[in-house]
Amino acid sequence: MASVHDQESVKDLLLDKKVSFRYTGMRWLALFFSCMLLMGSYFSYDNPQALQGQLEDPNGRYKLTGVQFNLLYSVYSFPNIILPLFGGILVDKIGARIAILLFSCLLILGQCVFAFGVSEASFTWMIIGRVIFGLGGESLSVAQSAIVAKWFRGRDLAFALGFNISVARLGSSINSVGSPAMAAKGDLWIPCFVGVGFCVVSTICGLFLGWMDKESDRREGITKSHDIDETDEIHWGDIKKFRLLFWLLLANCLLIYGSFFGFTNNGNDILVKIFGLTADRAGMLLTIIYITSAVFTPIMGKISDTFGKRTATMLLATALLVCAHSIFAFSPVSTSANYFALVPLMLTGIFYASYAAVFWPCVPLVVEPKIVGTGFGIISAFQNGMLAVNPLIMGAIQDATRPDKGGFFYSEIYLGLLAAVGFVNSLLIFIEDKRSGNVLWSPQQKADAKASKVRSVYSSFRN
Repeated sequence: MASVHDQESVKDLLLDKKVSFRYTGMRWLALFFSCMLLMGSYFSYDNPQALQGQLEDPNGRYKLTGVQFNLLYSVYSFPNIILPLFGGILVDKIGARIAILLFSCLLILGQCVFAFGVSEASFTWMIIGRVIFGLGGESLSVAQSAIVAKWFRGRDLAFALGFNISVARLGSSINSVGSPAMAAKGDLWIPCFVGVGFCVVSTICGLFLGWMDKESDRREGITKSHDIDETDEIHWGDIKKFRLLFWLLLANCLLIYGSFFGFTNNGNDILVKIFGLTADRAGMLLTIIYITSAVFTPIMGKISDTFGKRTATMLLATALLVCAHSIFAFSPVSTSANYFALVPLMLTGIFYASYAAVFWPCVPLVVEPKIVGTGFGIISAFQNGMLAVNPLIMGAIQDATRPDKGGFFYSEIYLGLLAAVGFVNSLLIFIEDKRSGNVLWSPQQKADAKASKVRSVYSSFRN
């Protein structure tokens, strides 16, 4: 039994703030705050998708074309072709805490302007709002990924990143169900201003997360929030340190997320035009994707941490996405509600849960620790290049082929081809990982050790 003196010593140690939150159960509270940090962004990002029918109604107030509607997503992504790269470097330079506050404020401002544009039926203001929103959205994700990697590296990293994505995606689910209902009972601007409220709540959670991170740094004796000394400063030449495996992962991200978001951005209208569902019912069914991913992403993350096999999981996930797009493309048009839509929606949900759980945790395993933020930033920058161009292609296809399944037959063929090429790319990742040390195939602790060894080998080649 511990003596009174020993108990007092432990008490003094805790009161003296020597134990970092990162090494206690409090790290799970930090994970909760990091999850909530992105919920407002996810809710607001998908506002247009939930209101697509009303925005494109030729007899309605807005009368947007397919290209105009998809432009609401493209202008979000256009600034992020460049910004996440600088945002990633900014995260590495000034630390995730300050970056989170900066980018969260941009989200609130952008969503306010977008909601104002909707209330005034001004497409110009809607576009301006989405641009401002985009200035903060992806960079905030970079900052959040970097801070989670800092808290969970070597300990449940895949689970933590997967859980982050799944909980944040609940924001999309709430939007898919709630926004059409709110718009039906009132006006389209109501769910948009609700999005502003979600962004404010997310910012408050970000402030709590920042305090916990700062306090943990203090307890660990870290004097710089970004923990980079002068000899570790990042230069553009650091990009040359990324290996082939990183660039293959980047290409995979472009193809697969282009295919996935190409569907989700138009998912409500696809279910209405092909499967004969009402807008409200379509919104409810779309939540299957996010609920499925919310349930299975943490499970897949834990499996990935314990057993590895990330490359095999990516292969399986991309194959499921190809199957889902094939079903959407070749299902006959229904004049009444056809709940066969549940099948491709569940396949898409399982894909998303599996892919998100293993893809993002791969990034810290293939780049050096001091440039993790830059690695996430480069991937986000290229990803947004794809997500900027892809909606315009989708809109052009829809406008040109509206007599055929409302324009969604050929657009689904296009998205299926992206997924198929992504499957081939996943196979190349599998082969390259086998060739370069099985870093992605290994369980988390072994993967960290192998990643360190591989990095030192490549460093010796460069030197």
